[in-house]
Order: sequence, then C-alpha cells, then structure tokens
Amino acid sequence: MQIIAIAGLPGELSNSLVRGMIKIHNEDTMSKLPPEIKATLSSMPIIPEQEKIKQTLANAHRNCQEMELAGIYLEEAIVKIEQEILTHRKQRLGKVLDRG
Repeated sequence: MQIIAIAGLPGELSNSLVRGMIKIHNEDTMSKLPPEIKATLSSMPIIPEQEKIKQTLANAHRNCQEMELAGIYLEEAIVKIEQEILTHRKQRLGKVLDRG
C-alpha cells in the first residue's frame, strides 16, 4: 500500500522513508511539511519512552514468575490429590483382599 510519493521516488522507498521518521521535534518544521507527510506522521504509532519500556518488561517478567509459582502450587496440589486417591485405592483393595 502506497502512502505518499516523495520527489518521484518509488512508492515502497517513499513509504520506508516516511515510516523511518520517528518524531519531528520542531513544530515550525512540522508546519512546513506537505499535508500528506503530516497525515502520515500523525498516524504513526508513538514509540514509548525507554523507562516505560523497562517498567513494562519488568512487570511482565514479574507476572510471568508469579504465574510460574502458581503453576508449581497447582502441580503440588494435584500430586497430593493423586497420592490421596492412590492411598484410598490401596486401602479399599486391601479390605477387599482381607475379606476374600
């Protein structure tokens, strides 16, 4: 999909140049740009600050660790229940065999 054409460049090259622009800091410079480029830049996603990225990754890592711990607790509970089931089966079979 071609967004705009810049100075006769092929569409794909124009698009990659426009997408490569991250941020224009000077409002004066922004006001001098053609409307097509302004529209493209205003629709581009904003890259979050480095600190926000670090915080988000740290939170995601912690959440992952919490889920892993919850999984371990769940596995322990399952093992205990399975052990109880085996114990009851052994007791029941022992009673059956003692009667027989």
